[in-house]
Amino acid sequence: MKFVPHGSNVCEIRLEGRTTTILCVSYETPVAAIIKGQCFSTDKKWSVTTSRHINQFRERHGFTESVKHSQSFFDNLLENLATEAIPAPPRNP
Repeated sequence: MKFVPHGSNVCEIRLEGRTTTILCVSYETPVAAIIKGQCFSTDKKWSVTTSRHINQFRERHGFTESVKHSQSFFDNLLENLATEAIPAPPRNP
């Protein structure tokens, strides 16, 4: 997992494996993602600044449009990425 800042209050979280997933986080909220080569963005209306973060993310990765998804989709995606990134504790014999 790699964190890539893109200015004040916006960053990308990159998870590379068989496929690369890139999540855009504006302030502390996940609002857009690229999954398996497709761009998604939240259908929730946020501030002008967060909307700009979404548009810049999309354009930075060469997309002109994104598929809208519910905010809960992005919240769950971030939670799942965090869970996958935390190794399970060793089992006691």
